[in-house]
Amino acid sequence: MDSQDEWDNDDDDLKQVDSDEDDSEEEKKWIIKEAVVENKILTYSEILASMQAVIKDVQSVLQQPAGICRILLQNHKWSKGQLLERFYEDPEFLTNTNMIPSDPAQKPEDGPRDCDICCENTELVGLSCNHMACRDCWKFYLAEKIKEGKSIIECMASDCKLLVYDFNEFVGDDKEMITQFEKLTVNAYVESTSSISWCPSENCSLAVKSDSNGIVECSCGTKFCSSCGSAPHDPATCRHVKIWNRKAEKEKATSSVGFSTDKDTFQWILSNTKDCPKCMTAIEKNGGCMRMSCRNQQCRFEFCWMCLRQWSVHGYSPCNTNPGIQDSRNPGFQESRNPGIQESRNPGFQESRNPGIQESRNPGIQESRNPGIQESRNPGIQESRNPGIQESRNRFSEEAEKNRLDSRAELLRFMFFYNRFKAHEQSLGLEKKLIQKIEKKMDEMQTAGMCYSETLFLRKAVDTLSDCRRTLQYTYVFAYFLERNNHAIIFENNQNDLEMATEQLSGFMEQKLDAVTDLKVLSRNVQDKARYVEHRRKVLSEHCVEGLEMENWVLNE
Repeated sequence: MDSQDEWDNDDDDLKQVDSDEDDSEEEKKWIIKEAVVENKILTYSEILASMQAVIKDVQSVLQQPAGICRILLQNHKWSKGQLLERFYEDPEFLTNTNMIPSDPAQKPEDGPRDCDICCENTELVGLSCNHMACRDCWKFYLAEKIKEGKSIIECMASDCKLLVYDFNEFVGDDKEMITQFEKLTVNAYVESTSSISWCPSENCSLAVKSDSNGIVECSCGTKFCSSCGSAPHDPATCRHVKIWNRKAEKEKATSSVGFSTDKDTFQWILSNTKDCPKCMTAIEKNGGCMRMSCRNQQCRFEFCWMCLRQWSVHGYSPCNTNPGIQDSRNPGFQESRNPGIQESRNPGFQESRNPGIQESRNPGIQESRNPGIQESRNPGIQESRNPGIQESRNRFSEEAEKNRLDSRAELLRFMFFYNRFKAHEQSLGLEKKLIQKIEKKMDEMQTAGMCYSETLFLRKAVDTLSDCRRTLQYTYVFAYFLERNNHAIIFENNQNDLEMATEQLSGFMEQKLDAVTDLKVLSRNVQDKARYVEHRRKVLSEHCVEGLEMENWVLNE
């Protein structure tokens, strides 16, 4: 499937927003292709010129100040067509968009007056709503809004929504504030334009304009997804990567055990932790008291470690009854110290310590420790020994146990994919150190008589290795959401082949590079392995795209 079919690449089109509510079905299914698309590198001044050209074009149609046109375009995601359509449909468009006041305040008299904010007697300025203040107060207000990152600013009056469109009028010749505000507007322009993306590298100020969404490469060498701005994550979608990251952060924040690649850790979790009955967070008991408090800041649920009941209901009452045995307080249960002997504190029941002899503590009188008052071991909890009231303090709940087991199984399933995801991420970071070794080897080869271009196969092999590591990393994100079927089995086989080929190339580069003395043999071996691992990566990526076109994938969220 060509990404051109799902994304329109004109500069003034809307950029697709990855949100839980607004994602289209096509965007949910879209998978980034592995090929690096053609792109153009843009400097800041080129982007600014492009933005100003769009503003000037709209200004010629609307016959409004450039500031008003800039705000209207920004509110419509820099879509000229959408803006003009709404402008012609609504006669009160400028009023409804807070560009013109619907009910302006009374115009004040000319000349110096007291500022309502700082009380200084000076010349006042304001918008067409006639809410006036001195220039110093306006500058301070606008400076605070710039610190908040806002490029669309309302009037400083609390009950006025009119927008400030002529920024320079209030800040005068303050070049620093003008430059900061300009950067905010340019950032808003780039973020709303589907075909332009900032390079995510910290030391790069360039942007990339691409003809289609996919993996783009900046002139600084950084590759990234032009849709979400993150590192390449094929075959996973931008949406699923976002959900994955949120789930990983949630598990890290709520779980006290963290993550580990050690299989024994899984067994330790099962043996030494229980799930909070409310939020299902894994909890380790770190003291002797049975009163447990969930460490999840959004939960803080208190419960009994033994029976998992809420502590406010349970209290310090006992929970040592073996499941399946009737409690003595339930009807139909007879308590006897000796077999065949009935014991009762109430009349009508015979208590006998010796056979044949009836004993009564007070015949005909009911015994009560506090007449008329029910006895309760835990305040607020009614405890009754009367028939008809059953207590299920220690009853086994199949449904609750099933929910706990399902939650634990889901946690272990997530940890399975997450640990492999992190393992490849760690390997990707460690293989950056391989570059130093490769550069040293390239110098040795040049010393032995090879030219620089003949040694580049080593650096290309490292780049191929990094690409494959990154692809493998995100195959586990894709696999986590993938419903298992015959096509999923094929995907797993391709994933396994790529993983094996990647490890073989990685092992050769790290361990056997110096063992091969014949440089021609070394070149042939490295290039053969690099070509094969790249072939396996393309097979996997193409299978993912083909599965999308044929609707073979079922991705659950």
